[in-house]
Amino acid sequence: MDELAGDGVGDDDGACEADEACAYWGGLDGSGVRDRNPVYLSRSDGAAETVLFVNGPTGVYFDEVPQWRVTINYANGVFYDLDHVGSFDPAFAPRVETATGCNPNAWGTCGLADGTDLLDGLPSIAVTAGEPLCSPQMIADEVPG
Repeated sequence: MDELAGDGVGDDDGACEADEACAYWGGLDGSGVRDRNPVYLSRSDGAAETVLFVNGPTGVYFDEVPQWRVTINYANGVFYDLDHVGSFDPAFAPRVETATGCNPNAWGTCGLADGTDLLDGLPSIAVTAGEPLCSPQMIADEVPG
């Protein structure tokens, strides 16, 4: 994070210190923010049981992504309930599309109603340990000036 110089707060040395207004420079195209978005990995072999389209973009999240919820069940009774998913890994999204007929990264072409579970009535999707699955929604705003 960098100090926001010239804001009348702090010493304007560029270093983010206590009680100073600071921001992360994500680049004019936002690529620096996208590059920092974490990726959820499958913790072990399991199965995606739910791929729920919660709702479309709300104007709150970076890149105007929709909200998804993905539930992964594991053999030992543990499950991941990944909420506020905004995008799917480029290798996992085609697998969801093959299973459901809808590419979750192109959700707008699927005609989904809020609350639609793409896997409702369909077999689960097998996942393997360490497999990249999806990324969360992020909140990031441009700092004026």
